[in-house]
Amino acid sequence: ITLRARLNIGLGVILASGFGLQWALRSEALPVISESQMVSRLDADIEDIRESLDLDDQGKIQFDVNHQLPFYRRLHSGHYYVLEGREQRINSPSLGDNALPTVQLDENKPKRWHTNGPDGQALLMLTRGIELNGIPIQISVGEDHTILNRHITEIGSLMLMLNGAIIFLALILQWIFVRNALSPFVFLRRELASIAASAEFLSEESAVDLMRAQEIKKLVGLIHQRLDRSRDAIGNL
Repeated sequence: ITLRARLNIGLGVILASGFGLQWALRSEALPVISESQMVSRLDADIEDIRESLDLDDQGKIQFDVNHQLPFYRRLHSGHYYVLEGREQRINSPSLGDNALPTVQLDENKPKRWHTNGPDGQALLMLTRGIELNGIPIQISVGEDHTILNRHITEIGSLMLMLNGAIIFLALILQWIFVRNALSPFVFLRRELASIAASAEFLSEESAVDLMRAQEIKKLVGLIHQRLDRSRDAIGNL
């Protein structure tokens, strides 16, 4: 019984540890993977916007609004852009009367950052600096990742329930397997009890149990021989 409990508890600890490690990796990996995919989409949008930019004679940014994607024209759509040039700032129609903060690039390297957008939306922003006819222009593109975070939470809850069911099923199967594996010990316990009561063996149930019973029978016979020799020696003395 103690061995069975130890085996079941050991498996439970191993499964719980593995599940905890998996949960920690999921909590760290899924947000990173999802943000990386979002950044790839935002970078593609920046390239699309860049191809639509031009400068007029005064060096002001000219942008073909008809070329921009539809969700940048829909108010508070969760997709926004900001173009910044020489004393000029162009917001996407989706921002409406709202404004996004301005960031400074470090050595003109792309920058990923977070901010709040219209209606408290959690935005993931990507800012890149380009040069158009020698004039520096900064393009910032953002996307609301609130829905994505909700999906990640839903996936986490589903994984939690699934792993809990797997651990429960594994413990039940482990209990059955251990019980079957230790069943010969139950047979041997009955045999030993029978020996203690009448020095006779019960009927063997299987070949494996028979082998174990025969070993016990040999041991008992050896003990009897030693007892007989001891009696004879005492009698002779």
